[in-house]
Amino acid sequence: MGKHWPYVVLAVLVLLAPVAGSWYAARQWSQQAEFDQAHLMALSVMRRSEAVAGQAEAAANRLIASRNPQPCAPANLTLMREIAMGSSQLLAVGYAENDRLLCSSLGLHDPPIPLGPPRYVNSLGLELRTALRLPLTPGLTRVVGVRKNTAVVLAPELITDLYADKPDIVVGVSTGTGLQIAGRGAFSPRWRNRLGKASSVSFIDGGSVISLQRSSRFDLITYVAVPVQHIATRANALFANLLPVALLIGAFSSAAVLWRGRAQRELPAVIRSALHHDEFFLTYQPIVELATGRWVGAEALIRWQRPDGSMVRPDVFIPVAEDNGLISLLSCRVLELLAKDAPEILARRPAFRFSVNLSQHDLTDPQTIDHLRRLLGTGLKPGNLTIEATERGVMEKEAATDILRQIRVLGMRVAIDDFGTGYANLAYLQNFEVDAIKIDKAFVDTIGTRAVTAQVALLIIEMGKALSLDLVAEGVETAGQADFLRDNGVRYAQGWLYARAMPAGELATRLAGPVT
Repeated sequence: MGKHWPYVVLAVLVLLAPVAGSWYAARQWSQQAEFDQAHLMALSVMRRSEAVAGQAEAAANRLIASRNPQPCAPANLTLMREIAMGSSQLLAVGYAENDRLLCSSLGLHDPPIPLGPPRYVNSLGLELRTALRLPLTPGLTRVVGVRKNTAVVLAPELITDLYADKPDIVVGVSTGTGLQIAGRGAFSPRWRNRLGKASSVSFIDGGSVISLQRSSRFDLITYVAVPVQHIATRANALFANLLPVALLIGAFSSAAVLWRGRAQRELPAVIRSALHHDEFFLTYQPIVELATGRWVGAEALIRWQRPDGSMVRPDVFIPVAEDNGLISLLSCRVLELLAKDAPEILARRPAFRFSVNLSQHDLTDPQTIDHLRRLLGTGLKPGNLTIEATERGVMEKEAATDILRQIRVLGMRVAIDDFGTGYANLAYLQNFEVDAIKIDKAFVDTIGTRAVTAQVALLIIEMGKALSLDLVAEGVETAGQADFLRDNGVRYAQGWLYARAMPAGELATRLAGPVT
């Protein structure tokens, strides 16, 4: 497997990523779906609870409005029966006094039925007595509400049986103080604390998904607790549906990674073949003097065109060449191509200067100096050449110092490329004998913006001026950027504002024109 094993690992990870992502998505969606379901159930319980409370309130109001001095008189008993018969949620309505039910829609109660003291009293004087066992309904618990001596008898099962087909679900209603009015299953008072002052809340507590709903009309809170296992059941079903698609995406992506890995293994051999068959060529990005607009030089950029006409991007083949010990061959090809292209250009502009990029490996290879000497032997003069090196390439290899000094002994200029992206500081610029620094496009792009790095370009300019270095701005695309750079002492620039990279023949033709 060798050095290409990372591609296999990556392919496995890419294969598993959609599967893991699908499981996570299924789990999250199922949890949210369970939250939504529990919330809807709590709303349903609240609607039923408010319907019961509303009928109880209406019944009490009718009895209070009757103002009969003899509440258990036949006429009032008839009214009680009428109210009870017209109510779908009430078992009985009646009259209570001194914690006793004297009479109701079921008739006179002799002796009166004891109700005991209230467990809850609200601001309107409503008294609630819960879990009562009345002789009217043997074996069943009832809730009795009393207000101004009127009484209503309620059946808790109207609430607790709302989801009778789901016996594992806890359901109920309580007062705002936490008193359970009706409920099926264990109720935890701490659930109410999670609601706070909100109208509703859903959360997981232990092994349950809890949802609470507050009434906007009455002092009531309904609750539903669904076993958390429902989430896993729902998630498994959803994941089963997503898995085939996830595996398909994963397999496709994994195959793409393996194909890329294979291409990376094959690309070095293709590069060697391309060098042998002269598939590489140079384009030239003009360097402009900002004060005059005159083209004073150009950066030589290597390009690769396959026999079928397709182009291979530099950011694809240059890293492969660096990783596989081929970068020096590419650098030599750049110098060879420059030697062929330069005479026609220099015939039009003898002082024209070409910038050539050297890799980190080139800066530590003694043969680099021999290659440059051979280039000078073809007729180019040292003044026609500027060698560009990235600051990372310079700083990470101490041997680069000697190579750079020898380059300057040959009479060529040295520029630090992509300045500001690595270890930019005054100390290391003073240690290296350089003639210019190139401001990276990333900082030029921020000129005139509110970006955090907007001031970096200005700091680099001041640094260069302090060391009496020429400044070249890369990637200039707007007149505003050019004006800013010129006004702040930058001498040269290159970018699409002036021209894109072009073949040597076009460059020679343009140099013959009046503009450049």
